[in-house]
Amino acid sequence: MFKVSFQAQMRTVIKRTAIRHTAIKHRIITGLSGRVIGAIGAISVILFGLFALVPAAEAIAPSLATPEPALTERQSDSPATLFEQNCAGCHVNGGNVIRRGKNLKKRAMERYGYGEVGAIAQIITNGKGIMSAYGDRLSSEEIGAIAQYVHEQSESGW
Repeated sequence: MFKVSFQAQMRTVIKRTAIRHTAIKHRIITGLSGRVIGAIGAISVILFGLFALVPAAEAIAPSLATPEPALTERQSDSPATLFEQNCAGCHVNGGNVIRRGKNLKKRAMERYGYGEVGAIAQIITNGKGIMSAYGDRLSSEEIGAIAQYVHEQSESGW
């Protein structure tokens, strides 16, 4: 039987591994370079197409622009809008992001003595605890409108 030394066996393994690594590197570089060149070509075609469309888009854009309708006095002072502007920061959908239990749902409103529009208007005007007073920021008509809105929403379940 033919005996090969351990060192000879290792040299053979190393040579084969080196040849494989070289072949693998060549395949990776060739494959990637082909893909990279293809990708660059595709990107340039897309960019060229986009830049070709810019003048056409600029010509069409004025006809597509529609002005926003201005809010009328009645729309801007609606109770829902007033609530959104002044109250919804803490009371989103009748909840309370500061104190969960003190929300604007019917059950909580009745529990804490705010089941009537007058009581709701009073707490909006004067505030209570960590709730700010809005008497100096809102007119009495606006406070009344918000109080009525909150009462109606709590009755309907928000």
